[in-house]
Amino acid sequence: MESHNSDAKNLAFDPNQPHFRANYDPDTNLYADYCTSKGFPLGGIGTGCFRIFTDGGFGHWQTNHNWFQPVKETKGTFFALWMKKDEFMATRILRKSYEHEPYKSEYKNIDAVEHTLFEGKIPRFRLNFGDSAIPLKVEMTGFSPLIPYNPKDSSLPVAMFRFKISNPTYEPIFTSLMFSFQNILGRGGSGGSKILVPFDGPVKYNNTKNNFIEIFEESFGSGLKYATRLNPSKIDPLRRVVGNYYVYCHTPDIRTQSKLYITKCIQWDESSERASVLEQFSVDGTLEKSLDPKGQSGAIAAKLMIEPESNILIDFYVVWWMPDHVIEKKQRIRKLLNKHWGINYGHYFLNHFQTPEELMLYLTEERDRLYMDSLGLEYILADSNIPTWMQNYLLNSLDVLINNSVLTKEGKFFTIEGVPWDWPFGGLTGTNDQRLSSHIFLSIFYPTLNLSEMQTFLDLLENGRIPHGNGNCDIALGTAEVPYGKPIKWINKGKEEWVDLTISQILQMGRYILVEGQEQFLRENWEAFISMWEYLQRVSVNNIPEGITTYDVMDFGKGFIYSATLHLSCLQMLYQLSLKMQKIDSDNLDTHQATAKKLYEQYFKVLNKIESELWNEKGYFQTSLEKDTIFTGALAGDWFSRYTGLKPLLKYERSLRTSRIQSETLVDSHKYSYFKKLPTMPVPYLEANIRGIEVVYGHLQGENYQGNYVWQSISYQALEAIYLGRVEAGLHIIKMIYDKGFFEGFPWDMNLYGRSGFSYMTRPVIWGALNALSGIFYNRLDKTLIISPKVYAEEDELRIPVFFPYVSFMIDYNKLSHEVKITVILSYIPEESVHNLIYRDVTGKDTRLPLDQPFKLQEGESWLGMLPD
Repeated sequence: MESHNSDAKNLAFDPNQPHFRANYDPDTNLYADYCTSKGFPLGGIGTGCFRIFTDGGFGHWQTNHNWFQPVKETKGTFFALWMKKDEFMATRILRKSYEHEPYKSEYKNIDAVEHTLFEGKIPRFRLNFGDSAIPLKVEMTGFSPLIPYNPKDSSLPVAMFRFKISNPTYEPIFTSLMFSFQNILGRGGSGGSKILVPFDGPVKYNNTKNNFIEIFEESFGSGLKYATRLNPSKIDPLRRVVGNYYVYCHTPDIRTQSKLYITKCIQWDESSERASVLEQFSVDGTLEKSLDPKGQSGAIAAKLMIEPESNILIDFYVVWWMPDHVIEKKQRIRKLLNKHWGINYGHYFLNHFQTPEELMLYLTEERDRLYMDSLGLEYILADSNIPTWMQNYLLNSLDVLINNSVLTKEGKFFTIEGVPWDWPFGGLTGTNDQRLSSHIFLSIFYPTLNLSEMQTFLDLLENGRIPHGNGNCDIALGTAEVPYGKPIKWINKGKEEWVDLTISQILQMGRYILVEGQEQFLRENWEAFISMWEYLQRVSVNNIPEGITTYDVMDFGKGFIYSATLHLSCLQMLYQLSLKMQKIDSDNLDTHQATAKKLYEQYFKVLNKIESELWNEKGYFQTSLEKDTIFTGALAGDWFSRYTGLKPLLKYERSLRTSRIQSETLVDSHKYSYFKKLPTMPVPYLEANIRGIEVVYGHLQGENYQGNYVWQSISYQALEAIYLGRVEAGLHIIKMIYDKGFFEGFPWDMNLYGRSGFSYMTRPVIWGALNALSGIFYNRLDKTLIISPKVYAEEDELRIPVFFPYVSFMIDYNKLSHEVKITVILSYIPEESVHNLIYRDVTGKDTRLPLDQPFKLQEGESWLGMLPD
C-alpha cells in the first residue's frame, strides 16, 4: 500500500495552532476541564434527547418533540455532593462552569467542582469529578439503551445515571448526593422560516405557569413526578409539550438501600442568584419539601455513611413520558386562529408500555442487562486491531440516531436531516440523496427501521420520480408535500429534476434485495424499478441524467461526473436484478431478457461516455463536460458498486490515478480551512483545479463560502480510496474530518459543512470503512461471500469485524502468510450457509476459494484458508 503524508496530520495535536481549542486527549478519548459546544446525547431512537456537557452540566433538551426549539438553558438541573468527615463539611455542585443564557454565571452560594474528566462513547459516558477539598472519589456513568437488532429497548425515553462514590480513607465519611431537576413541560415548538414558509414556519411554546411537582413512592424507587395542568385538545400540537417527567433514585445494592436516607424538595426557584436548595443541602445533606413559593425545579437527595476503604453505588433515572407527537400542516396560522386539525403519530414505546410506572419498573429491573447489551458493539470493536481513534469515531457517529430520529407508534422511522438546523425548512425528513451514504449503520443494525423509511419513499414514487423528503417532524410525516420535500426552482438553479434521488432509491433497494435475500421484494417492486429507470432515461442527455443532485445549490454544468458514475452503478444494479427476474418470473422470460439486453447496452453507452469524454488527459476524471476540475464525488458510483459486491465500474488504473489526484488537490493542498477569517483545522475541498486551488461557490460576509458536504467525502472519496488499495489515504481523510469536531470542541454537533451548530444525518457513514477495509460483502440472495482484506500501514495483520443484517463476521488476515480466517460472531440465520467464497482483488479480479462444504452461518463457525499472492 502507498504511504500518504500530509502536513495536516499533525496540526490537531499542536496547542499553539490558532484553531486548537478543546482540551482533548485522542489517546484516551478524554476531555479534561472542558465544556463542548453541545454535550453528549442521551435518549432513545425517536424519543428526542438532551445533553450532558463534558464538564457536568445539562442542556439542549429536545425531549418535548422540540427538535428545533430546544430548551437550551436548564440552570436548575444539576447534581451536587455534600460530605462530612469529623467536623469538616463541604458541598460542591458537580458542574465546572455555567455560562449559558440568560444567567451566564453559577449560583453565588455554591462552589463548583474543581476538575472534570469526561469520556464518551455512544451510548455510554463516564465522568470523573475531582476537588482538593473532597476526600471522596466520585465517578458518574450514564447511558440510554442502544442495542443492535432491538428497536424496543433502543427507543426508550430514559437516561440512567450511576454514581460510584469511594472512600479511600481509613475513617467513615457521611455523604449525600442530590439531583436537582427543572420542569420544562410546556416549553418547545417547531422550526422553519416565518418568511419563506409563513404558514408552516416556526411555532414556539412557553407555557410553564401551570407546571407542578409531586412526590411519588413505588416499589422500584422513590422520586419526583413533574407535571402540568395544561390539557389541550387531542388535535392541538400543544400536546407535544404536555406529559410527565420522572426523576427517581435507586441503589442496586439492597444492603445500601436500607441505609439510604431520602429527602425531597418539590419547589425551589432556579432563577434566583442564590439557590435555596443548595443553602439547605449544604447544612446537613438533606432537603425540605418546599423552599420557595415559586420556581420550576425540584430535587431529591440520598444521604448515607460510607465505611472506610469502601464504595457505594447510587442510581438516578430520568424518564420522559411524552406520548403525543401531534403535528399539523399550516401550524403557524392555525395556532394564531386556534383552529387545529393535528395528527398524533405517537411513539414506538407505547406498544410495549401502557403506563410510565410500567416502564420505570422495567428499567429498574432490566438496567444492568440493558447496559451490557448496549456495550456489545464497543466490546466487538475493542477485540479488533482497528485504530483506537476509529473505534471512538465509529461509536460517536451514532448521535444522529438519537438526535435526528422520529419513530412512530406504528413503527415508521424518519430521519431528520439536520437538528437543530437553522435553515428555512426546519424538520425536513429523509432525505433520499443523503440516505445513500447516511444509512449504513441503520441498514445493518435496525433493518426493519431502514426498510420502513425506504418504503416510505417508494410509496411516494410519482412517474418514476422519488422526492427529496418524506415528511417533516413538525408538520406531517409520510408526505412530500412539505417545505423542500420536492425541488424548489429558485434554490435549485432553476431545475425541477433532482436525479440522484431516484438513483439513490434504486441502489438502496437493490442492495437491500442482495443483502437480505429479498426475492419477494424484488418481484413485488419490479414495476417500480422499471418506472424509475424510465424516468432516468427521460431526463438523460447523451446517456447522463441532467438535473440537480445532492449538491443542490451548485451547478457543475452538463455531464456531471457524480451523476454519471452513480447512473452507471444504477444500470449495473438493474441489469443484475433483471437477471434475477428471469429466474423467479419465468412466465415473462422474454420480457425480462429484452430488459436485460437494453440495460446492458445502455450501461456500455454510459461507460464509453465517461471513459471517452470525462477522462482528462492530465490523468483524472474531470468534474463535468464543461469543467476540467477535480471533484470529491467523481468516483461515487464506483464506491457504491464495490460496497455492494458488484464489479468495479471503471478501469482500475484510471480510478487509482483519479483518487491520487483527489488527495493531492482536495486534501493535501491546504493546512487550514478558514471560518470567520480565522484558520481552523482543514476539511477536504469539494472541488479544486489541478493546482489544488479551491473552487469558490460564493461569498458570505466577506469570506469564501466553503461548499463541501464533508460526510459524503468519506463515502465517495475516502472509502473509495481504501477499496482501491490506498488505505492510508482513505483513513487520513476520515480522521481529518472527525478530528476537526473533537479537537475543536463540537464532537456531537458537527454539521454537513464540518463546523459546529447541528447534528447532520450522514455522520454514521464511517461504518462503511469496515466493509472497505475487509472488502467483504455477503450476497444472501446468491449465498456468496466476497472478501478482499487490506492492512494498515506498518501492520502485517488485520483483525476487523464486519456487520450485515442478521449475521456478523470477524476477519483475521496475515499479509505475510496470506492466511485468512472468517469467523461468525453473531447470527440470526444459523440455518443458512455460504455456498460461494470469492477473493476479489483491488482491480476487480475474482478468485474462487475452496469450500469443501457449505460454510454454516452459526455463531462460532469459521473458515480458514489462503488468499492468492
